[in-house]
Amino acid sequence: MEYTTFFWLGICALPIIAYFLIPRGTPLHEIIHLPHYWWTVKTEKVSLPIGEKHFYGQHSRQYYLLFPPSEGNERKNQIIIYFHGGAWRYGRPELFSLVAERFTSKGFTTVLPSCRRTPLFNYHDIRTDLDCLMLSLRKQYPAEAVRFIVGGMSSGGNLAAHLFYNQIALEKQGLDYSQFQGLLLLGAPLDLTAMPQNTHLSSFAGKPESALFREANVQHHVQAQDQRPVLCIHGKQDGLVPVASAQRFFDVLEERRSAQATRLHPPQASHLDVAAWVKAESPFHTVIMDWIDTLE
Repeated sequence: MEYTTFFWLGICALPIIAYFLIPRGTPLHEIIHLPHYWWTVKTEKVSLPIGEKHFYGQHSRQYYLLFPPSEGNERKNQIIIYFHGGAWRYGRPELFSLVAERFTSKGFTTVLPSCRRTPLFNYHDIRTDLDCLMLSLRKQYPAEAVRFIVGGMSSGGNLAAHLFYNQIALEKQGLDYSQFQGLLLLGAPLDLTAMPQNTHLSSFAGKPESALFREANVQHHVQAQDQRPVLCIHGKQDGLVPVASAQRFFDVLEERRSAQATRLHPPQASHLDVAAWVKAESPFHTVIMDWIDTLE
């Protein structure tokens, strides 16, 4: 009986032991710490109601939540578009009201988009969603004076980068790329050749040698002499998106003189550490808020 008790106690203790012993910089570390991340984020008080839902297509995933700025400190004609993460497959905007609250409290109109998901849809489909999203926003905010700040966490950062850098796609929507004032990248997969070749990536971008993969790789769309400001935060202990994905991307851009990027690569920060920037005590919270304030 005693041996059975000790056996089951040991089994129950394994997750706790793993929580403290699995090293940073590994996928298992990120997975084990995910419940704690969600719990700590959920404990942050959110007073903002769910945003107004707008559909930009026929599919149930083709919509965005719109959050107006806080009264009294509205920034006219400045809109933040923030894409949540989830490997192009998981999550939904309704879970990220705290993100919207951070931005609306600074006076920004905030948009949290949803796009169609892998594995049923790939980069080409999601690129269409980005175009339709901007077409919808352009109809809602027709003034040429409107300025956009785009950003996102993880795969959401990848989509934000596609929206920001693909000037040809923007021109087709009647938008000038200079209307996009800044880009916020948080643990984002940028150079896809530096990413682990797994099913999440292949369902989005196809095989590395394919034309789809080339189109899905952001740097393929970057034009020369693009000096718009970018803030990139990507921890060196990121166990899901290797920091090399960001480093290689910006190394190429800097060679082309196509980047005005502020790059932070905290040596001990994991993927979830960066994702937790919305917590008031996060060291990245102030950095992000201060950077956004510079985009006038």
